[in-house]
Amino acid sequence: MGVQKLVEAGDLLSMGKTREAETIMTEVTRQQGAIMPAAFDVLMNHDNPYAQFFAAEVLKKIVVRDWKTLNTDQRNTLIGFPLTCLETRYNKLQPNTRQYLQQLYASCMKLSWELESHSLGQLVSSMMEKPIGYCNAEESREMGQSLLATIITEFGSTDESHLGIPWKLSELLRESFQHLALPQIITWVWSQMPLLNKPSRHREGYLRLFSEQILSWEYSKRHPDDDIHSDSHILKLDANWREYFLNPITINSLMESLKGETSQSEQCLMQEAIVQMCGVSGKIFQSSNEERSNWLSYLLDAVLMLMESSLSNYSENSGPLLLRSCRGVCKLSRVHNSNLWYSMPSFSKQVTNLSNMTQHISIELGKRPGDTYLLESIDLLLQVWSTNLIDVLDDLYSLTNDIKGTTEQKKILKEACSGIFVSYLSGQVKSPSIDIADEAHEEEFSDNTQSLLAHIGRHVPDVSLGLLDNLLQESLSQLSSGSVGPNYFDVLNVIIKVGTSLITDPNDSEVPLIPILLSDFSRHQEEGIPEDINGVMIFSKLIFILSETLLDISSSQSGFTVSPLVMSTLLKCLSRFVSSYLFPDSANIDVPPVFTAAFQNGEGSRERIITIAHRALAIFAHDITVADCAIKALKSFAVKAEMQKVLSTSQAWTRLAADEAMSGSVIGSRLPMSCRRGLMETLCLGSGDKYQYLLPAIEQAVKTLLDKPEILQSDNEFIFKLQIELERIRGVCLSSIHATERQASVYGWVQGIFPLLVQLASTFHNRKDIVVTLFELLDDLVRAQNSFSSPEHVSVLFDCSLSMIKVYSKHSSAASLKISSARSGEVEEDENVTTLLSVISLLNHIVEWDTLGCFGSNNTGQLGGDVVLIGIHGLLSVISEDFLSHPSLVQGFYRLLDGSLALYSSKILSYPQQLIDKLIYSIHFGLRSPQGDIMRACNRCLKSLCDANRSAQQQAGHVPLDVATMTALMKVTFQLSVFERLPRSAFPDVGGAVFALVRLMGTDTSINVLREVCDNHPYTNNILQSFMECFNAISSSTPKQSESVVFDKSFESFLLTCLAVRM
Repeated sequence: MGVQKLVEAGDLLSMGKTREAETIMTEVTRQQGAIMPAAFDVLMNHDNPYAQFFAAEVLKKIVVRDWKTLNTDQRNTLIGFPLTCLETRYNKLQPNTRQYLQQLYASCMKLSWELESHSLGQLVSSMMEKPIGYCNAEESREMGQSLLATIITEFGSTDESHLGIPWKLSELLRESFQHLALPQIITWVWSQMPLLNKPSRHREGYLRLFSEQILSWEYSKRHPDDDIHSDSHILKLDANWREYFLNPITINSLMESLKGETSQSEQCLMQEAIVQMCGVSGKIFQSSNEERSNWLSYLLDAVLMLMESSLSNYSENSGPLLLRSCRGVCKLSRVHNSNLWYSMPSFSKQVTNLSNMTQHISIELGKRPGDTYLLESIDLLLQVWSTNLIDVLDDLYSLTNDIKGTTEQKKILKEACSGIFVSYLSGQVKSPSIDIADEAHEEEFSDNTQSLLAHIGRHVPDVSLGLLDNLLQESLSQLSSGSVGPNYFDVLNVIIKVGTSLITDPNDSEVPLIPILLSDFSRHQEEGIPEDINGVMIFSKLIFILSETLLDISSSQSGFTVSPLVMSTLLKCLSRFVSSYLFPDSANIDVPPVFTAAFQNGEGSRERIITIAHRALAIFAHDITVADCAIKALKSFAVKAEMQKVLSTSQAWTRLAADEAMSGSVIGSRLPMSCRRGLMETLCLGSGDKYQYLLPAIEQAVKTLLDKPEILQSDNEFIFKLQIELERIRGVCLSSIHATERQASVYGWVQGIFPLLVQLASTFHNRKDIVVTLFELLDDLVRAQNSFSSPEHVSVLFDCSLSMIKVYSKHSSAASLKISSARSGEVEEDENVTTLLSVISLLNHIVEWDTLGCFGSNNTGQLGGDVVLIGIHGLLSVISEDFLSHPSLVQGFYRLLDGSLALYSSKILSYPQQLIDKLIYSIHFGLRSPQGDIMRACNRCLKSLCDANRSAQQQAGHVPLDVATMTALMKVTFQLSVFERLPRSAFPDVGGAVFALVRLMGTDTSINVLREVCDNHPYTNNILQSFMECFNAISSSTPKQSESVVFDKSFESFLLTCLAVRM
């Protein structure tokens, strides 16, 4: 009967009726051990490939699901059968069936180790004998190699969802395999190395075993989050692997084989093996550094040969080999320190060779700017040059004695750096097909690439600055003569980006270039300005001239269109110039007087930069990128306390502030919304004590607009002006976060206009754009509570928030706040969604502050809680399936529910029953969410509800939530535990919810619900038994042990049991 069923299922599979075949699968696997003989029969005696495949899959499922319930004879039969079947029927089985049988044997082997850990030595010997024996016999070698690869993969995996073995135990089994079995496999693999030069049908399988298994194994202890399959995988080896992994014969055999007759797949495997060998590191190197430097030199020669081969006649087909060899160089730079590089016997020759290769790739990239292999390869090599080889250069300069050959090595390295910088940048500039307009090249020439290139250029400043200055001069000449080519701005953008990274401090990670140049004390003895420092000054002045010229052209309406992208890049350069030079952080550096005025005090530079940013705001106000960069350039002045005093006397800054202070904001009225508040924040910061003159104009504008509500509601221009004033108020408030000395006066002024804000919300409740801006303003203030000068200010803020929430709730309803249905990827942000997002964000930030206990012992916390409770009351009234399905809303909403129920669950449970029902509906809906963070948040919500229910039951003798409601929630939680593939990170939250539910409902009720959920699942008893063990552990715990901690550990075991027995 069983055989017939399996054959029938195979026939269904052959006809494409997968669902019907799966139904039979479910039916036959419930027979556990009884179906095994039938599966054996089909695999040994039937030639229907679909039936064979189905029978192999049935056996695999039985092993994964039923191993612990099988008796010893059944297990031994399952262990022996795959090898017997493969031996006798190998050529009559389809490849996927063979793979299933090999996987079956590997799984049985691993599970046997788990049960027989006390006698592993004998078990390993018996289980590894046949696979290695197959490899030694010509007729079965293909099968043996494939079987060994499958076994290695099985033991190398610690995925809990596969066999249900916990990660820690899987890691122990992996280490045992490495200690007991892997040496046997490696011994055989290396014994076959001389045979690589002989073409055979087994060579590819051997190479695959060697490259993809042996060299990809993680030989050191690892952690659950380790990624061992990355391109940067390093082989950290102990001394006992020396005879295998430090044997030059291995590399020689691979290199010689590549010269012979090989298939393309064999070539790729050989090349990959050489690259993997570049990652050898650790205690395997026992002797002096000489051994390491010789090994480094040996491998570097090998990968450079591969690189040269790929570049000799480069085409797209050569790309994979080029990238592979560059990864090899990158690995070598990661595992070998700089002192080992300059100790290599052939250092000069190899570094020169590597430099030539890098320049060759740069030239090829100029011809093929879209070639991804070239782009990735050059990035890898630039990393090697800008980190490891630059460290070599620094080390050579730090040597106190001129060791023999050191001077020559320094010269070679500097020449290499110069050649790489010039070839790469020249290739970019000369490329006729650069096109930043479509954003493709902007990705190709990434920030990472420009930073790496600039770092190399910093070590040859005379060459790099000279080239950049010449290129900028040439660009200005083309601009003035009108001979601008089609890719002029694209090339110019590249030049400015590289120059900016070269001379300035990009992210406070290193000092600007001039202090680096000054660190050479000999420069102080020279008269005048050293040539390379002069190069920095020339480049900076050219940037000023270029910026002003482009702005003149833009304002002249000559018909010539200036690239906004280049204008943005120029403004970024000026912003970083301010941070790096006008007030250098490295105050201890002795800056020569000859250029102090140009850089440190920088009055002329300061006025020019402020004027340039001001003009850019006026001309490019419509372009959010340019406007944002201009404001950041201004802010680079304003955020420095020492600069704020200087700006109060700056004529350029005064002109800018005067424009913005005018009612209606001349510049601000044309800026994008997000830029308006940024400009006001910057002006307030930079104006020092004089910032207050900006405020009366804003307040008067709001009052004037409020005096004419009938005009406002009918005239969009006035609404627009009102939005501008609200954004400027936000800017004022944000500025106080950075300037603590003015917090009291700023918040005093802001709180004075709070009544105006509430009046605005009431008057314009039907204008969602106004309501959103008001809530965002309050949200900014709440997030900045650490800058509040007193608890009274916080109370006033929350009182205003409470009034705003009441106004919002009064005018909102399910009908007026109907949410359009939206699926992920098809989101339409309507006004209602935007309004709800701003409300939810405000409430979430109030909850965060209450959670952190920042409200102290005064009534501020009570007031904050009132805001949240009224806000949630309003949100629950508009809850719908569309609301809970909206991708933009659910994250913030469930985060709010989670935090609020943890703090105010008893008060929320006093809501009207209609809202309680909507709350339960929301949690029920979220528990089934495919998004893990939402599901976990709902489990935490459920725990808070259970605790509040239990507390009410103990104190008042009644429960806010009835038994039917809690039973329904318990059922969903159990379904999650038993049938869903929960990530380990969810165990504590799901376990906490189950623990709270069971404590509330009782063990008997819980067992009945769990039994109902299992619905006659074939392993219901196993699940129930494991579940009961959770509570037996609690009952036997000592008083010192926390019940929840004991439960967490045992509940994890329960979830893993569910995982192991799941279909």
